[in-house]
Amino acid sequence: MTKVTENDIELYAIEELEDLGYTYIYGPTIAPETAESERTSFADVVLVNRLQNAINRINPTIPNSSKEDALKQVLRIGSPDLLTDNEAFHKMLTEGINVTYTKDGSQRGDLVRLVDFDEIENNEFNVINQFTVIENNHNKRPDVILFVNGLPLVVIELKNAVDENATTRSAYNQIQTYKATIPSLFTFNSIIIISDGTEAKAGSLSAGFTRFMAWKTTDGESEASHLVPQMETLIHGLLNKSTLLDLIRHFVVFEKSKKEDLKTGITTIETVKKIAAYHQFYAVNKAVESTKLASVENGDRKGGVVWHTQGSGKSLSMVFYSGKIVLNLNNPTILVITDRNDLDDQLFDTFASSTQLLRQKPVQAEDRQHLKELLKVASGGVVVQGDDYTICPNFKFRICAWVEGSILDILKNMFEASDPEGRDFNEIPVGTVADVLQTPANYTPTPVEVTLDGEEEPQSFILYRTEQNGANMKKIEEGDQIEVNESGGSFIYRQP
Repeated sequence: MTKVTENDIELYAIEELEDLGYTYIYGPTIAPETAESERTSFADVVLVNRLQNAINRINPTIPNSSKEDALKQVLRIGSPDLLTDNEAFHKMLTEGINVTYTKDGSQRGDLVRLVDFDEIENNEFNVINQFTVIENNHNKRPDVILFVNGLPLVVIELKNAVDENATTRSAYNQIQTYKATIPSLFTFNSIIIISDGTEAKAGSLSAGFTRFMAWKTTDGESEASHLVPQMETLIHGLLNKSTLLDLIRHFVVFEKSKKEDLKTGITTIETVKKIAAYHQFYAVNKAVESTKLASVENGDRKGGVVWHTQGSGKSLSMVFYSGKIVLNLNNPTILVITDRNDLDDQLFDTFASSTQLLRQKPVQAEDRQHLKELLKVASGGVVVQGDDYTICPNFKFRICAWVEGSILDILKNMFEASDPEGRDFNEIPVGTVADVLQTPANYTPTPVEVTLDGEEEPQSFILYRTEQNGANMKKIEEGDQIEVNESGGSFIYRQP
């Protein structure tokens, strides 16, 4: 029987990544003082020439001096706190780097982009192994690193499943050692992957071991067979170029919360970096596509219902959805609705701690009148509203997104067109509006009750179109059987 070694697992991962279009580089060939060197010292963790070439390629209209300034900003990120540095870099990576230059005699502001999120093949993807890093006399060599435009965005640590002492836990522990001894590598990290050749899990820079999750599908439609190695599924599902860049741009938050020391009374701000699990990623993307279809000129304005099992991260899914819909629609106003005041506070805290992803600061409505004032906008804004003054009852969480026009004007028009008694919108209680408007927004149709027998893992389901091309909708009647597979994957219910 041939013995499987850690090196075999490493080569297997590299081959799978090459199949996805990554270009393989053997780390020692680009080490300092070699014929093909791309590093001036072993302390260098960014492949500067590749990054500079990418900046020039992606930003052709920006002056060279500004592009040089942007490169310097990336390379001089540095503070005593690793997570602070990582958050600063993530903002640069996903939003671009602010630069100013003179054009036609006047100062002009612009953004230098490090990654082309619109044209995936305009980026360079490399898989490199045996990449030695020396920092403060610590010499370390992570197993595999994925570089995008010269930036080390993914670190993969592998262990040998044949060795009973080599587990995903030991791979995780090795990552913690790297973070402590060569932290500069993780300034630029987006995702960490740990595997023992059998199991494979992904997590964030700040995630504890139990927060590392398997990626169980390659397409979001069906769960991979248990006969397929988890590493293969994770590579093809998460690390394909499109999914990787989508997740980095739209599915990462740095959640902040206040923490008080009971002994000293000192309050500090604690930051936790979170990335979407596979069920959140696919559910949100399907919800976004459904909302886009619903909001076109002749759309039905009914986005669908996203259903989650308890404890599966529905609050974060709502944040991910809101952050992505802000970029996909024309500056929509987003109204987030809960059915209890304690959920109102809880959900608002989640949204308020994710302002970078939302690209705006959410506001919490205090009462009905305050809600009406907040909604008197032509477009834009994120408003969280609770039970005492709800306009959309009978559903635990809702997101309503309007693309243009005041929300109150839209509600008024919908109400007056729907009310059989012909009442004036402005003269009746707000709650009555929802009684008449069964579906007062893109994302709030009547809920569908779904149960899973014996289901323990966090799941999300979009009850939705069954045809893969998305062209047709299946009407779900009361009493219909709804098939829910174990993958967490994807059904959206849309009202007729």
